[in-house]
Amino acid sequence: MVVADAITLLRSPLLKSSSAVVAVAGPSASESQCTVALIKNIVGTGVLTLPAGVARLTDSGATPAEAIALAVPLLLLFGALNAWGFLLIGRVCVETEQPSYVGAWTSTLGSRLAALPAVASLLLCSTAAIACATVIADTGTDLLAALFALPAADVSRAAVLFGCAASVLTPLCLLPSLAPLGTASYFGVAGVLVTALCMIARLADGTYDATDAAALADAGAAAAEAAGGGAGGGAIAYFVSLVSNAFLAHYNAPSVLTALAPQPAGEAARAGAPEEEAAPSWLAVRLRRAAEINEEFAEYARRLSPPLLRQGESGGQLAAYRRVVLSAFGLSAVLFVAIGAAGYLTFGAASDANILNSYASADPLAVVARLGVGAAVLCEFPLLERPFRTTLVEMLKLPPAAAARPAVVCSSVAALCGVAALGIDLDTISALGGATGGSLLIYVAPALMALRSFPRGETDGIPKIGQTPAGAVLYVFEFV
Repeated sequence: MVVADAITLLRSPLLKSSSAVVAVAGPSASESQCTVALIKNIVGTGVLTLPAGVARLTDSGATPAEAIALAVPLLLLFGALNAWGFLLIGRVCVETEQPSYVGAWTSTLGSRLAALPAVASLLLCSTAAIACATVIADTGTDLLAALFALPAADVSRAAVLFGCAASVLTPLCLLPSLAPLGTASYFGVAGVLVTALCMIARLADGTYDATDAAALADAGAAAAEAAGGGAGGGAIAYFVSLVSNAFLAHYNAPSVLTALAPQPAGEAARAGAPEEEAAPSWLAVRLRRAAEINEEFAEYARRLSPPLLRQGESGGQLAAYRRVVLSAFGLSAVLFVAIGAAGYLTFGAASDANILNSYASADPLAVVARLGVGAAVLCEFPLLERPFRTTLVEMLKLPPAAAARPAVVCSSVAALCGVAALGIDLDTISALGGATGGSLLIYVAPALMALRSFPRGETDGIPKIGQTPAGAVLYVFEFV
């Protein structure tokens, strides 16, 4: 979904080896592993807002049929632009040999504006964490109502949220390492997939036929006639902001590229080897020292050798990276279309900002969907809260150790959950992130970095942007 998994995805240094000196064992992760990891990173709470975004298109008078006919091409178009921006970031990282988004930004655009990605990260982490807390409160309220056979209105949403924050979220955020949550959050993909299947099943079986499709169409046609027909520019911009937020994963492009980079054979062997005992033998110490000397020599030789790009080693890595990006964004787009269309066709203009709230608390399929999404966001919240907290501490020029203090952690969790307790609609939170920091990271920054990084002609399969239809669309969108 957002920025968070950059701290848990595979961390091997980018473009670290040189084939002239070191034997290469291969990438540290397969293409299929990286594809699943990227889908997990893309798919999150933002997808739950898409039916409400489609419903917003009818506010200016578009009929339901017109709203669907407009929403699907827009989602696919901006999904393609998101994938294009993701590809550009990876290519810039290879060109500049930088392992991070900020590093690529600084190498291409200079250090004067280096704070912009950090500010965007802070904004996106905060809005995404608040969105997670909002979903936790909503799903927890409905699950408790279903468990005790109570009306959802009789369950205190704030009590559920702060009870979960005190008993689950804060202890998770206090963990010294969030690496275990990186694996646990893979359930998020399964949870959203189950949610899509449940929504499609309810659309097919007509359980929620109280939303009369014929009456909805008549009302939409009447509104279209009164308003002149078609969706307004504000509604389209709002929907595009939701789509941008749903696809946002661009801060993790360097991490995906890193996982596909060639890895020294010795390092790959050690990565899969069990940890040594606390008191290693004399021979183990000598062997470890010999390996360190070999690594130091390899690094020295790498610095003296021609740049990696000129040796042609990155071609296979970039080809694998492109396949991963296109597969992950394509599959995510299919999932987004399924959820957005199924939710809107079921509830129409009554689609809630969090589409799961539109389903009855006692609906067994909705209970399954809420359990899946709830488990996903419980694992996702700490992965978003930590970069928010550490970035804020860094921007305030406090000692780095302050970020790990329990009082700071508790204050951070309380502040994020406090905003979520205000009851701000989920689509409003998502649109804010997509329209501000998301636009910078997805559309503007990749194009600017690419212009400074490879301004001459075609480079390894990615032409000079502006010379292709996709590049032209990207430029027009950036500066309109």
